[in-house]
Amino acid sequence: ELDDRLLRVYDSWKAIEKSIDWVLDSKWVTTEPVARAVEQFKKKARDGRGVIWYRSSTALEPVLRSLGVPCFGKGSRQPKGGDGVVACQLDVHGTGWNAQHDFADSLYLEPPASASLFEQSIGRIHRPGQARDTVNVYVAHWTAELRRAFSSALTKSEYIEATKGTRMKLCYATISKTKFGGS
Repeated sequence: ELDDRLLRVYDSWKAIEKSIDWVLDSKWVTTEPVARAVEQFKKKARDGRGVIWYRSSTALEPVLRSLGVPCFGKGSRQPKGGDGVVACQLDVHGTGWNAQHDFADSLYLEPPASASLFEQSIGRIHRPGQARDTVNVYVAHWTAELRRAFSSALTKSEYIEATKGTRMKLCYATISKTKFGGS
């Protein structure tokens, strides 16, 4: 009986599916978790300087700007320590930018697209010439996607270190699972 009802509903849906003009536009239900994460990071960032990493220029960049965080995305200059806490788009500044003289703290609001980009972006501040003894990397784990991405990146880094002998930044991190940005 259930199968018959599902088939009838499905047949009705198929009859109208192509007539629907889909408009997909992501909207924030609440930006409170982002605001809390940014607020906490500003307190934790030493010397009032740090990098907030994000991927989505359409979803996160407007929120970060509304919170007073300068955003450095496509077409922007590279930020300097005098800029304070800044937000950098991973695809733009996640590789090839040497920021070890300006920053020692970072926060990931979205996972990098790959484990290698995770390593590369951490390497922007964790590299020779870093004045600090420690570099702090915070990852906002407010979604299952973020938790899976971080876990996957860590597993891949452990594999690379074990099989190739290359020291991976994620492997010698102290991982603390305290709440950051959540409720």
